[in-house]
Amino acid sequence: MKNNIVARKERETGRVSNIITPELFESLNEQQELIVRHLYNQGELTASKIANIIQRSVPTARKRLKELEEMNIISTHGSSKNDPKRTYYLHGFE
Repeated sequence: MKNNIVARKERETGRVSNIITPELFESLNEQQELIVRHLYNQGELTASKIANIIQRSVPTARKRLKELEEMNIISTHGSSKNDPKRTYYLHGFE
């Protein structure tokens, strides 16, 4: 089981590195990396879904999302920053 988890993580890292550089991916903290992996696998997510994934509050999830947006890793669909229906996706995956 452990080998499967390690192998899956390595495959995902390889695929994500097609979108962002390996150096940038390695610089992400654990929460940011988790967000990027889930966005890669699921496409679009809301801040509340991301909060559940990283097991933090919605404001904390929004902080992590803003950091990723400032790094040009993710983009958004939605009007206001507090719009509950605002979705986040990997940059270039519109």
